[in-house]
Amino acid sequence: MKQQFRFGRWLASIGSAAVTLIVAALAYGIVAETVAPEKRDPDSWGPALSPFTASCVQRLTTPVAPVVTFRQWTAHAQ
Repeated sequence: MKQQFRFGRWLASIGSAAVTLIVAALAYGIVAETVAPEKRDPDSWGPALSPFTASCVQRLTTPVAPVVTFRQWTAHAQ
């Protein structure tokens, strides 16, 4: 039983780290786009984010990363 608990906690740690890295990569991309926006391809399908919109998204998503990581860690630690 202890072996399964340790393995589950190890998997939870990997999952938490993966979520943290994904959110950090998204936040980095938003910050990079806000600081130095690139010229957009007129044939691009993606929406163009203004610097204001990008900063709003970044301000909303960045505080969520530690909360999600902490909640995942505590949920699997019990």
